[in-house]
Amino acid sequence: MAESSSKGDSVPKKWACTYCTFLNWDASIKCVLCYQPRNKPMLIEELCPANESSVKTSIVHDEQLRWPCPT
Repeated sequence: MAESSSKGDSVPKKWACTYCTFLNWDASIKCVLCYQPRNKPMLIEELCPANESSVKTSIVHDEQLRWPCPT
């Protein structure tokens, strides 16, 4: 019969994607669901916050697509 471990530290750790909230394995450097990097997703709303009712969140994939927010 195979041994089973009941230790709490044997449970694999997971991290929640800050973009889609999917729980990824600890070894993943990107979200396996939406492919966002583990630590710093770059959202347009983070670059230039807008009124909540008009926010349409999208991912910035390229440096050329970024622009400064007018103030």
